[in-house]
Amino acid sequence: YERLEQLGCELMQGIREVGIRKGVPLLVQGPPAAFHVAFTCASEIHDYRDQARHADRTLYGRFALSMLRQGIRLSDLGIWFLSAAHTRQQVARTLEAVGIALDEIKR
Repeated sequence: YERLEQLGCELMQGIREVGIRKGVPLLVQGPPAAFHVAFTCASEIHDYRDQARHADRTLYGRFALSMLRQGIRLSDLGIWFLSAAHTRQQVARTLEAVGIALDEIKR
């Protein structure tokens, strides 16, 4: 569980950093093994009402489609799941794909 938490934290922080670098407002929150990503300037999302009010689900859908084209399938709800089977190399590849996807949706 320690390794899973460490990988999840690395992935979450990496997504935040890529978002900042690309100038895309992203909120990444939750426990490292099952966290949530939303396109929003809000500092927190507490429930589905906040999600509906503050997050851009259309943009997330375009992002998820771009990630899928790169071989990474995401939940439509914005929840990302990690397992003990994930590797540091897969996290690095995922972060690379996040950068590409953010570039695509900004166009």
